[in-house]
Amino acid sequence: MKTHIEISSKNLVHNLKEFEKLTDKKIMLAVKANAYGHGLREVVSITRELSSIGYYAVDTLEEAHIVRAIDSKKKILIIGWADKPQLKEIIFNGFELLSFVIYFTVLM
Repeated sequence: MKTHIEISSKNLVHNLKEFEKLTDKKIMLAVKANAYGHGLREVVSITRELSSIGYYAVDTLEEAHIVRAIDSKKKILIIGWADKPQLKEIIFNGFELLSFVIYFTVLM
């Protein structure tokens, strides 16, 4: 037996609007990993008209392109790893990238 989940677009929109009322802040909606299994395209399509969404957070450059194709207005932050060759494409497309700092300890 397969499991599935159904998302109420009406409830999702309501909850996001309520969150904005409570915080008076823009929301960064994490839609990485196929919107955590809820459907990246579906969630972005449902939320793209909401002024309460300031950013979408995705894992990969590929997800960023999918989001941009649906909503060309909102900012997109890539929170996953990006290889050096992808950096030019990230910058060219106006995506933002979470930077990672790697610390190395040298034992003497």
